[in-house]
Amino acid sequence: MSCNGCTLCCKVLPVPEFNKSAGEHCSDCGYSGCLIHSVRPDICRNFFCCWLRYKWEEDLRPDKCRVVFELVPGCSTYVGTVDFKGHLGKFSRSDSLESWIIGVVNRNRAVVLSNGSQRQVFAPNGVGSNQVLGELKFAYEKWMKQLEGNK
Repeated sequence: MSCNGCTLCCKVLPVPEFNKSAGEHCSDCGYSGCLIHSVRPDICRNFFCCWLRYKWEEDLRPDKCRVVFELVPGCSTYVGTVDFKGHLGKFSRSDSLESWIIGVVNRNRAVVLSNGSQRQVFAPNGVGSNQVLGELKFAYEKWMKQLEGNK
């Protein structure tokens, strides 16, 4: 699998091993990708965004739609980390991203967009934001416990 020069995850996601916060560029990220690719930390080595993992269309490539999507194991909600510091209500979603979100919701799944300080929840009819976030939190905590047990 190849990122084809996309490095948005290197900016928007945290990397605790390097004390890198979400939203700041990784110091080992170059113009065409990771400068330490062969010795990058496990958190980077084991991460595959949804675009890469599921071979999504080119318009949903993170550096094009400005969102890195991932699925937390045990949860059917897509979590998107957005490269946008302003109010999420003003984040301009491309037509492709907007259509994709509508399609996900129409298939009774949810999408959560986050820029680190705000969340925007897109959920199927009859499902509240608190329910989506509660299920996501439960799945995430369970996943973290599994990861800690593997160390």
